Amino acid sequence: MRLLLLFLLFNAFVTSVFANKTPIEFRHLSIKDGLISNYVNTIYEDANGLIWLGTNGGLSKYDGYNFQSFTNSTSDTATLSNNMVTVLAEDKHDNLWIGTQEGLNKLDLTTYKITRVALEKEDDIPLMVTAILIDAQQNIWVGTYGNGLYCLDAQFNLIKHYVHDKNNPSSIISNQIQSLLEHPQWGIMVGSIKGLEILSSSSNANNYIFLQGSSINSLTLKEDASVLIAVNHDYDEYYLLSSDFIIEEEKIPFGLKGNTSILQIDSEGNRWLGVRDVGVVLRKKNGEINTLRYNKYQKRGINSNTITSWLEDQYGNIWLGTLDAGVNIFDKNRKPFNTIDDNYLDNGLRNNRVRSMYQDSEGEIWIGTKVGGTLSRFDANTHTFEHYEANKNDKNSLSNDYIFCITEDKPGFLWVGTLDGLNYFDKKKGTFKSYRPDPNNPNSLKSESIYALLKEQDDLYIGHAHHGLDIYNTITKKFVNYQNGANENTLSDNRVKQVFKDSRNEIWVGTMKGLNLFDSQKGTFKRFLNSTSDTTSISGNIIQSIYEDENQNLWIGTSLGLNKYDPETNSFISYTKKNGLAGNSIKGVLGD
Repeated sequence: MRLLLLFLLFNAFVTSVFANKTPIEFRHLSIKDGLISNYVNTIYEDANGLIWLGTNGGLSKYDGYNFQSFTNSTSDTATLSNNMVTVLAEDKHDNLWIGTQEGLNKLDLTTYKITRVALEKEDDIPLMVTAILIDAQQNIWVGTYGNGLYCLDAQFNLIKHYVHDKNNPSSIISNQIQSLLEHPQWGIMVGSIKGLEILSSSSNANNYIFLQGSSINSLTLKEDASVLIAVNHDYDEYYLLSSDFIIEEEKIPFGLKGNTSILQIDSEGNRWLGVRDVGVVLRKKNGEINTLRYNKYQKRGINSNTITSWLEDQYGNIWLGTLDAGVNIFDKNRKPFNTIDDNYLDNGLRNNRVRSMYQDSEGEIWIGTKVGGTLSRFDANTHTFEHYEANKNDKNSLSNDYIFCITEDKPGFLWVGTLDGLNYFDKKKGTFKSYRPDPNNPNSLKSESIYALLKEQDDLYIGHAHHGLDIYNTITKKFVNYQNGANENTLSDNRVKQVFKDSRNEIWVGTMKGLNLFDSQKGTFKRFLNSTSDTTSISGNIIQSIYEDENQNLWIGTSLGLNKYDPETNSFISYTKKNGLAGNSIKGVLGD
């Protein structure tokens, strides 16, 4: 049994979420999180599971929590040769090879020492590294944009420098290299701005050339030894080189056109196709196709339409680097959720500040929002809302648009607590009956502000913002109020935040100054307060949440930590930041 804790920071960003049929959700990392630049050219996972991101501002290492950055310093040759990192690869000797706009670098993964690797080049052409491949013999292949292709041995000695020679038909077709791939049968494949070629093992033989004249962006090996080829043009196709050397044209779904920036296949056989300025087309192995595009109203959606890099890590998570928005991470093991806010649909929420959510016995989901909102019924099938608003000119409408709490009376009827009164809602008729304090009736509602509701048989427990606890009997139609007093058997505080019934049929009342166990037969309370001299007392007096797990353990969330209640000893085991919690303010507890 695991517990999911909602901390204080969550309250500032809360929106309602509902499961969608097949959503693709991402979490995002950017310069706000410590990434050195939002322009991510390349992503690589090393043998230790660390993620390396090459950007236009340098190299960032991410350990799942924090970033460490590596940049160029003109006064220190033990730094990157240039901050524009274009490509990354790792050899079997704990070296990370780093291609930049101006040169090749080697980073020792045990010491993090950087060495600049010198390569001969034309004096007037910068050594812009565009592709790096470590082959099965641990040779290092370095593709450049303008200086051809280099092959180094494991000791970094030059084996061969491949350059285009118009007078030599066996030379490579272009010095502008864009992609490299080692094929298990064919050897080294080179994609350049003038086509795809397979290097001949003989220096005198011509290379195999395909798609001559096309600019090859990427090469991806499939399980059947065929190769997917992404090209740089504004058409609606990419290519497949079959195992028998036949080029086949494949269409981008939905007639989308543009420069294919990425073309990759994940471990489940799903195909990821990035089209510049268009987004990502995800073609799943089962034939389902999703188009992922940036939408400013989808907080967990993809955050850029131009994907520059792709990685599947050891856990199956997909990382997408972008042109201008950092990196998007798709966690395959995370349960999918779809954020719904006031702009998500034309018929969306009226206010993003969600204060309460409730699912009734008929499966309908009800959402209460803060000032300026409504009581809203969410249809999970159509993703639309039906709203019920406060109208001072209609006595059958909601009493107030600031909704703190919702609970069910019986099928077809709800109780709604607001800033200005209690409401009894008839779902079928769509009408409300409002209850407010009546100074001439001692058996009326005590105050307008309703913070908490609990329906238990014929009684409705009502927690007030400042006037204690009311119990409304639905048979007698009378309210009975309980407030704080000098007697220790009274409520510990009149500011009631939570009312909860556990599996032992005990009623718990959480206040701003202590937890209370209510004896409904006697009308008395047993108080549980923090004592600095008693380590088994509750850790904090501000009670923010109460939850019972499947093993009948009662968990109390306070402003100063999480508490597990022991009914045998009436004591608590406390958990705080000292025990590893991310924060001490526990707004909610859920079982997983």
